[in-house]
Amino acid sequence: MYDPDNHVEVCNIEDIPDDKLMPVNIEGEELMVVKIDGKYIVSSRICSHKYYDLTKGHFADGYVTCMLHTSIFEVESGEPQNPPAIETLQTYETLVKDGKLYIKI
Repeated sequence: MYDPDNHVEVCNIEDIPDDKLMPVNIEGEELMVVKIDGKYIVSSRICSHKYYDLTKGHFADGYVTCMLHTSIFEVESGEPQNPPAIETLQTYETLVKDGKLYIKI
């Protein structure tokens, strides 16, 4: 359920391309948004191993590869799939209301 005290607007859903990572900055956090099979996913876009913007990496089939050291992350869970990254990316619960995407904080 939407609660304005616990949700932050990310963007209009019409601005989110299918199967392509979109960078956004929300309250000082560097996040990425993607729409996969009609589902909106929001997570940190900075590699948990070394500072690198994952939206500049290779994205396919729900996974993003960090081009700095080739760590792969499952975008929906944030789980790293191989070293050197071992820490999970922060992920956010999403909500669509009135054509806008929100994340729960």
